[in-house]
Amino acid sequence: MKNKVLVVNGMSYNGIMSEIGDVTNSIKEFFKNSDKFKAVLFTGGEDVSPKLYGHRSPKGFCSSSLSRDMEEMEIFSAALAAGIPCLGICRGFQFLNVMSGGTMIHHASNHAGSVHDVTTIYGETFQTNSLHHQIV
Repeated sequence: MKNKVLVVNGMSYNGIMSEIGDVTNSIKEFFKNSDKFKAVLFTGGEDVSPKLYGHRSPKGFCSSSLSRDMEEMEIFSAALAAGIPCLGICRGFQFLNVMSGGTMIHHASNHAGSVHDVTTIYGETFQTNSLHHQIV
């Protein structure tokens, strides 16, 4: 029975993800028993490396961890191969965009630290904060 959820690099999300299943932050456990997992959550942090989508950071705007990117690429590939849904919050969403063939706008002035409206495909609008300077 698939009842586990892997939360990657973000223990602060364990509580909310427990509504979905038994949460773990153990990447080793995921690779050892991926058949027991029903979801993977990629969380926030530094920028996704522009190298992953064939770009260079203009003027050094991007600050990334290539080792984190590589680790998360392995997790993403394993989840994809096993048909495990992947979720992304903040940087995690940006990472999933890049893993799906997307690119990023490297820097948007006056974006980080602001609050703005988001409109869903269903026409619902809500406010969210923006802590990143990059945009999907």
